[in-house]
Amino acid sequence: MQFGLCNASSTFQRFTDEVTRDLPFVYAFVNDLLVASKSANEHLEHLKLLFSKLREYGLCINVEKCQFGQSIIEFLEFKLSENGIEPLPDRVNCILEFPQPTTLTQLRRY
Repeated sequence: MQFGLCNASSTFQRFTDEVTRDLPFVYAFVNDLLVASKSANEHLEHLKLLFSKLREYGLCINVEKCQFGQSIIEFLEFKLSENGIEPLPDRVNCILEFPQPTTLTQLRRY
């Protein structure tokens, strides 16, 4: 795909959606792929299926950027774990630490 096209991101997203269409355990966001599995064995099977699909489409992954078998990960500014989805603490802290308005002008800007 050519760089600089105004719709390059959406075009690539459409392509990754096509590649992972029949893999319901894969969540794709542009060039980030998340594989959700319930167990280590299931994760290995899911990875085999994903790698087979990537090979079918002639795609390569950068192993140095990959994290395999993680129980807690950060994905799209959220922390994902077996306990659910949580916003990252630094994202919440900037909201909690935002100065409270003390004047009418500040309140209107708030």
